Amino acid sequence: MTDLFPRELDEAGIAAQQAAARGLLVARLERLYGFCEDNLGGVEDGGADPRFAELAVRIIDRLAKLYRLDRVPSSPDSDELDVVTSTALARSSVVQQLSDLSAKMTGAGS
Repeated sequence: MTDLFPRELDEAGIAAQQAAARGLLVARLERLYGFCEDNLGGVEDGGADPRFAELAVRIIDRLAKLYRLDRVPSSPDSDELDVVTSTALARSSVVQQLSDLSAKMTGAGS
């Protein structure tokens, strides 16, 4: 592995490397999310593992924070409102899917 970042960073170095570190973090999170998607087979495939679904939700949340999607837009007319709304809808959809999977797995175990 190559050293992308120096071993010691002062405040100026941290500020200078922030964009590169954020990009590296996004790439790693996307890779992890891809792994989660590969392991989220449907119920017809023997059922999804809720642990991968939970990890996927955490990754989505972390990415939303990195892209600052969790912040309230500056004005109601802003396009940012659509992004925040769609992110919230996606989160609630994933939470609902987790609840459904949990209920199915609990029912299947009985």
